[in-house]
Amino acid sequence: MLKRTIFFLIILVTLAACGPDITPTPTLSPTQTIPVLPTAISTSVPTQTPIPSATPTLEPTIATTVPTYPAAGYGPTNFPTGVDPLTGLAVSNPDLLNRRPIVIKVENLPRDARPQFGLSLADIVYEYYTELGGTRFASVFYGQDAKEVGPVRSARFFDFNAVQMYKGVFAFGYAYADLFSAIMNSDFYNRVLLEGTGSSPALFRVQPNGPNYLMVNTL
Repeated sequence: MLKRTIFFLIILVTLAACGPDITPTPTLSPTQTIPVLPTAISTSVPTQTPIPSATPTLEPTIATTVPTYPAAGYGPTNFPTGVDPLTGLAVSNPDLLNRRPIVIKVENLPRDARPQFGLSLADIVYEYYTELGGTRFASVFYGQDAKEVGPVRSARFFDFNAVQMYKGVFAFGYAYADLFSAIMNSDFYNRVLLEGTGSSPALFRVQPNGPNYLMVNTL
């Protein structure tokens, strides 16, 4: 019995060795899913919403009136009512043109007397040499008034020309003896304005504790 069993086992082993070569089939791993890229990639930039800006405030328009002025100008005579013959401009108060022009002597040197008072309101300002290279002004007021004109200084012989040319009133701060005598014997002696004479327009003093300027109010 033992011999038969051993023999049967030998036969089985021999048959197994002679059988076909069977290669085991490998187990495949699960297929990985590859993401599919989109066929077109958008390259557009998102539209930015602009930040509202402040609305600028427009400056108000100032209406300017351009006076009608003839191409040939005015004068030398028959000026229209209300037109200053010394400037050719209309005046705000035509009654001023019914008076005489006022010629006022105004200081220019020394420099600490500057800026002068009222010169910007004069119709005409003459600057002329006096002596030692100094100058003074003869200011003519007609179409406008000024409450303060000065500092008023002494007269010179040149002033005869300005006063007689405009047939004006003359305001000054005295003069040396010979010149003062000539003025008081001139054809305009009764149109002289001096300090302390009660004349009109009157001369007056300002800043009594300072420069003590002599001034004229043309009103």
